[in-house]
Amino acid sequence: MQPLFPNTRLLLARDDPKEYLEVLETLAMDALRSGKDDELTNVTSAILSSNVPALGILVARGMIPVLPPKEALPLLDKILATRVRLELSDEEPYGDILEMILARRSKAASRKGAEALQLANQKLEAKAGEVRKMKQSLDELKH
Repeated sequence: MQPLFPNTRLLLARDDPKEYLEVLETLAMDALRSGKDDELTNVTSAILSSNVPALGILVARGMIPVLPPKEALPLLDKILATRVRLELSDEEPYGDILEMILARRSKAASRKGAEALQLANQKLEAKAGEVRKMKQSLDELKH
């Protein structure tokens, strides 16, 4: 039998506060132990969709900086949808934080790319020097 999705497990426990907290704690612990981005995102999304959506917003905000952009961007959309559902302002400060994180990662990737390109050019120049020396040696042998 397939394990139930986090949102299904929370839905089934919603009428018993003690069980609900136990399920919530178990889901969180399992996701933390796995360390897998998709499991962390699934649990966070389940909390956003649960009967404690404000708590879900707080949890999701904590996840945004540690998730890769492909997981963080949809999570931000879910935060915004939850804010609308709760009739909160549609201004989400973590949207700005996510933009800063993405900009930093992009700059870091650009720097790494530039460093890799520079290293590749240095290696290419070194090889070109070796080839020139070999050509000179061959020319000297021919004469």
